[in-house]
Amino acid sequence: MNRQGVFAEYFTLPKQALIEVPESLSDEEAVFVEPLAAAVRILDQVSIGSHDKVVVVGAGRLGQLIAEVLKTSGCELLVIAKYPDQRAVLQEKNIAVTKPDSSPVKSADVVIEATGSPVGFSIARSVVRPLGTIVIKSTYQGRLNLDISSLVVDEIKLLGSRCGNIAKALALLTQKKVNVLSLVTERYHLKQGKQAFQHASQPGALKILLRI
Repeated sequence: MNRQGVFAEYFTLPKQALIEVPESLSDEEAVFVEPLAAAVRILDQVSIGSHDKVVVVGAGRLGQLIAEVLKTSGCELLVIAKYPDQRAVLQEKNIAVTKPDSSPVKSADVVIEATGSPVGFSIARSVVRPLGTIVIKSTYQGRLNLDISSLVVDEIKLLGSRCGNIAKALALLTQKKVNVLSLVTERYHLKQGKQAFQHASQPGALKILLRI
């Protein structure tokens, strides 16, 4: 929007870009609204219910939130997570999880690709069943190589998915239907900003918070 960021004492925003946060939500919960809305977007695009087998590839911050949102649908859910810390968070929430090298083959009705890596798409492709759907949440750096012929033969539907409804995300948080605080890896004071960014860049870090 041609404006500077908000790591500053004062900043300005267009009034129409602001949404009121309910008083019942803490600041630490509210900071998850935007990525949670992106997770909610999937259920606006794809009909998912208790009869569906759904796999989420990737268990970073967005993957974790997607898993929480999909859990509310009652589907048969599995998350493919690379790092032990990610798997531990999911297991505490009673969400089935496995390692990439133990991924099921051609069994999922819907696969959500949320790794940000071309390797993640390859896993998603191997997991989805013929006539299934791959929902792509990742924005990749560089080009992604696709075997288009195999997608045609198996009649796979590819669906891009980006931002979602903030009001719906706020409602989920207010109703305590998702647990976002479990995704906070560490909290730092603003004076420790450089240390916080270094931590955030480490593999497996989910959410690093800065406080004043």
